[in-house]
Amino acid sequence: LSGAEARARTTLEALRRRWPKTTEAQTAAFLLGRIEADGRGNFREAATWFERYLREAPRGPYASEAAGRLIVSHTKSGQGMRAAEAARRYLERHPHGPYRDLARSLVEPATVSSAR
Repeated sequence: LSGAEARARTTLEALRRRWPKTTEAQTAAFLLGRIEADGRGNFREAATWFERYLREAPRGPYASEAAGRLIVSHTKSGQGMRAAEAARRYLERHPHGPYRDLARSLVEPATVSSAR
């Protein structure tokens, strides 16, 4: 469904309604987050989908990517406190992940400030 964003969203949402407890429904949550972030630039909605994926599949195949994209989504939607909290959780669960530098940049300033 590449390039057909509306149809992809409808299909993924239908999949989640019909088979809500499946691995495919979890993957659909992740993909809906990507559509919102990458396709629509709706980072608040993207964050909602990434959070949902992480609740449903905390150790799923997209957990590291969803956690990193959650940081980005909160940052881009102006949710600094939520981004910092997501960054802290990311570093706990994925200390060597691809979003670690971004996560550190959000967490370490708070650590330095609180040490003063």
